[in-house]
Amino acid sequence: MTWGLVALIGVPLSFAGLLVLMGYWDRRRIEDHVNSLGWTLLSVSSPPVGPRWMADWFIDSGERLYWIEVQDDKGAQRGMRCQTSYLGGTYVSEDATDPLRIVMPK
Repeated sequence: MTWGLVALIGVPLSFAGLLVLMGYWDRRRIEDHVNSLGWTLLSVSSPPVGPRWMADWFIDSGERLYWIEVQDDKGAQRGMRCQTSYLGGTYVSEDATDPLRIVMPK
């Protein structure tokens, strides 16, 4: 086996593994943030894969975007956008209609 073949197989596999780990860590950060607000996390989903998705993940701000559904402390279920990054923290919009309003932990 040549080093070229190892690199051809190993680099994409390493990249895919890193993406899986980043997604796992992001979901843990999102869940911790949502719990700190007194809410219950119901679901987390990523935007569809495509050029804009890749730009959001790696180029624009280094923050990853997610759509989350939560049950708030009053029992209401709602969906909202969420941004997270390793160094920048986690931010959720207050609701889907106003993505610029941010909810901070208590």
